[in-house]
Amino acid sequence: WNYPYSQFWIGKLVWLTTAASIALTAVSAWEYWLDEAILTACTAVLKHLRVLVAANGGYVE
Repeated sequence: WNYPYSQFWIGKLVWLTTAASIALTAVSAWEYWLDEAILTACTAVLKHLRVLVAANGGYVE
């Protein structure tokens, strides 16, 4: 049981755990913003289509 050696691996483990949690946080934030962007884009497209249909004398339920 080499103390400095185990300390080294504990340090590595802590670093990896920290990096993993940061990565997970970044991914979840990215997915959230991506979902928001997709939702916004879809809403904008639907509004645009509704305006086009209305302009052509049609109607949208």
